[in-house]
Amino acid sequence: MRRSLLGGFVEGGGEVENKKIMSGIEVVSQRQLKIRLKKPYPPFLKILAYSLYGIVRLDSTLENVVSTSGPMQIAEAKDSIIRLERTKENNLHDVCIPLRIELSKNIESTYIKKWLDEKIYDLAFGYSDVTTGSSANAIATSIAYSHLFLNKNRSDFHNEPFRKSFIDQIWQAFDKNLSAFGYYKKWSHFMPPLVMSQEYYFGEHPSVVSPLAFKKKWCKRSCSQKYLIVLLTIEESRLNMDGIKKHFQEAGLTNIEIQFVDSKKWFEILKGGRFDLIEATYLGTYSDPDSYLSPLIGDNAVETLYSGNLKNEIEGIRFGKSETERKKLYLQALKKFEEDRYFVPIQYKPMLMYTRAGVFLPNARFKYDLRVDVQIESGK
Repeated sequence: MRRSLLGGFVEGGGEVENKKIMSGIEVVSQRQLKIRLKKPYPPFLKILAYSLYGIVRLDSTLENVVSTSGPMQIAEAKDSIIRLERTKENNLHDVCIPLRIELSKNIESTYIKKWLDEKIYDLAFGYSDVTTGSSANAIATSIAYSHLFLNKNRSDFHNEPFRKSFIDQIWQAFDKNLSAFGYYKKWSHFMPPLVMSQEYYFGEHPSVVSPLAFKKKWCKRSCSQKYLIVLLTIEESRLNMDGIKKHFQEAGLTNIEIQFVDSKKWFEILKGGRFDLIEATYLGTYSDPDSYLSPLIGDNAVETLYSGNLKNEIEGIRFGKSETERKKLYLQALKKFEEDRYFVPIQYKPMLMYTRAGVFLPNARFKYDLRVDVQIESGK
């Protein structure tokens, strides 16, 4: 169990050591643990059911554990294949849980097309061109999300009309010039699809103000100021820098500097507040808002540069509420945060999941092993 996930609400959570059982966990029997929480935490069972954060035997001999607690267990693990089988305790749930799942790794896409069509495989992950000449259906599953956060200590960002228009130009520049395959743009919410309740996803989307209109309205007094945008080095190959610079020129933003840095330098810049906009790329590990909020409420002690009072608001919501009530309160807090518009949505990167013809997967979150979060944009 990871300290970062459990430290705040499991007794003894700060004592996590490799292959040691913390004081808040009691071994009741060979198949039963008792876990004492400091206070109620609704996503706790969801975390335990997720394969990467579940319960693993201390004497496990498997080097690469891909399945932990939940209704399935590893029956065989080799370099090329992993086989999962339903546990005896779940034999009564045969409608919901498959008897066996075989995972084959590093298969060439040409074989994937053939085997999906011939019904040898039911699902395939991570291939970019399987659908060519194939009857397979493609669904995007969540991997990573990127936003640019504005430095709230900069005084001209406190002018809301200017800030919103400025954000719109930054968003357009990246949206038009993010060229790498598989990166989806125009995602205007902080939370990815299906993590929040549906009403969260219906609301304000970025307006589209032309660069010329922005220039006419704002550039008599604001556009000559310098703005530093800090991005991770990996973004350099994904961006059409000439196109971005051209957009900024058309908007009259002639003094924007884009700096590409490695992760070590990124942390230094972030902690020193030496940026005007800075990229945060992150991923969620389970389908709950807490999993995606770490850039804003994490332990890095610089969250106020991103989000103001959001951390305190979230801490007042996280514990002791029902799932429905938590989502309702999260919706209110995040909508307020989004209305402040102190971030720019850039991209989310999906990993494509292919299902062979005849296999139906509902738009839901599987709460046990091999769970994925199906991502569907509203209106598509």
